[in-house]
Amino acid sequence: MARDALLEQLERSPKLPFYIKQAQHLLEEEHKKREHFYATIRDDQKAEFIYGEIVMHSPAKMRHSDASQNLFTLLKTHVQVHKLGWVAHEKTLISLTRNDYEPDVLFFSKAKAD
Repeated sequence: MARDALLEQLERSPKLPFYIKQAQHLLEEEHKKREHFYATIRDDQKAEFIYGEIVMHSPAKMRHSDASQNLFTLLKTHVQVHKLGWVAHEKTLISLTRNDYEPDVLFFSKAKAD
């Protein structure tokens, strides 16, 4: 596997310990912000946590809402008929390594959904 060029530069830098401390501090602060996000987010809000920042979304317009609902209905029907997994529509927050997203439509394969 090819090594990341940035990692190679860091490995050769005499400032590596300093950079590691800075990164650890950044991740600790991000963790505190994420805890605050989960403690304060309300069910009536559409918000996401992206790289340490809370991103609030304005309400969707009718055209967007209709399109996402139609996509959800079509995808959910297909997934149920073929027993492929699980589909959700809005208000489902997914947590990834550093970000928490609330997608309009979400699909998990059967293996992931189980």
